[in-house]
Amino acid sequence: MSEDALRRNLMLKSVLDHAREIIEDGVVTEAEAAQFHEWLERHPELYAIAPANLIILQLRRIFADGRATEDERLDLLELLRTFTGEGSIVPPEEWGKLDRGER
Repeated sequence: MSEDALRRNLMLKSVLDHAREIIEDGVVTEAEAAQFHEWLERHPELYAIAPANLIILQLRRIFADGRATEDERLDLLELLRTFTGEGSIVPPEEWGKLDRGER
């Protein structure tokens, strides 16, 4: 793996870890969303990495008016659940494994 790919993977893992911390209690507060937004904006290298760039765009839309409404925070919660795999029927540790049809 190239050093650039490794750096991208580590940054994406950091985003994933932050997202998991935020949604751990099932609620995204305005303060959590604002802190996450600020952290992401301090790491412009994430703009080129999907799906981190989708989270950045969502947070920019949310904070375009300077605040995060309850509906916006619920939408963000769903996006972060999707990103982290929290809502998936397949646990994250199984992602990438091949289903060989063995039962």
